[in-house]
Amino acid sequence: MKNLIVAMIAACALGLFGCRAATTEHAISAKPATTAARRIGVYDSRSVAVAFAGSAKHEARTASELTALKQAKASGDQVKIAEADKRVWDSRKRLHRQGFGTAPVNDILELYPDEVRALKARRGIDALVSKWDAKALAQYAGAEQLDVTDEMIEIPQPREKQRRSAQEIRKSKPLSEAQVERVIKQETGH
Repeated sequence: MKNLIVAMIAACALGLFGCRAATTEHAISAKPATTAARRIGVYDSRSVAVAFAGSAKHEARTASELTALKQAKASGDQVKIAEADKRVWDSRKRLHRQGFGTAPVNDILELYPDEVRALKARRGIDALVSKWDAKALAQYAGAEQLDVTDEMIEIPQPREKQRRSAQEIRKSKPLSEAQVERVIKQETGH
């Protein structure tokens, strides 16, 4: 377990700042869940988060967050500084929760609408659902489930190191919420 945590920290150390607030749902669907889906794509959301860390879009998001913080500091406005600093740390914590735990990655997938749409069309699936979201999976009871994690890993066009880490994380169970919070506190001091 310790090696896994070290590997995740290394994989995520490229900068875990720039994520928007995650939605509470794990499922990305072209149809409401009340519609009978024939086939759903199931994926390990941790792998998506790890593949995203260090990607071009992640780095751009991080740069934007850090620029806003730098501008706030330059203004000397303590309220703006505190707000910008909070956004940076909240983003970093969110990506830790996504990469170490089972937090939804919809905020990441929303950055890649064309790629998500193409994956769904290519595989003939009606929805994408995190394998950790029992509630969403129950909404699609009876639907054929296809594991699309490997394809989801490729969506953010990860570097090779990120790709390997995204695949490696699948071999272990997610950390509990309490364990994730301990990792966050250890890594961020917050």
